[in-house]
Amino acid sequence: MTTRSHPLTPCLLAAGCALALGARAASPPAPGNAPSLAPIVPKSVFAYQPADGKDPFFPETTRWKKAAPSAPGQPAASRGFLDLLSLKGISITSSRRLALINSVTFAPGEKAALRVNSLSNVIECVEIRDRSVVVCLPDTRETRELFLKENI
Repeated sequence: MTTRSHPLTPCLLAAGCALALGARAASPPAPGNAPSLAPIVPKSVFAYQPADGKDPFFPETTRWKKAAPSAPGQPAASRGFLDLLSLKGISITSSRRLALINSVTFAPGEKAALRVNSLSNVIECVEIRDRSVVVCLPDTRETRELFLKENI
């Protein structure tokens, strides 16, 4: 019984031998025989300066907003706190009005503790109007009117 080989078998064997010989010739020298030529890769450094630009994912963020200069007689936790509040919505029914400020619901005259970023403070809802809310900090009596955004 005779076996026939494919006509390309000698070519494939020659190509395989050439590849094997080339791979051996291109292999790196053994450790200790030659100096290492490994590239030196510097470590990445993340530095963010607020003047460099905006956060593209959260362009309205207040995380890097500079704190207001300290005012004498004003507690550190209340400095600039009212600037961080946002009126999210107003609900008006025939019997009562409610306002949603930074995910906390207020009725007129109610006080509640709010935490924004790393600051925490108690605010009081003084008045709920048709498109705005007046809030104040009970300890300093500083007031601010928060407005609904135009598209709400």
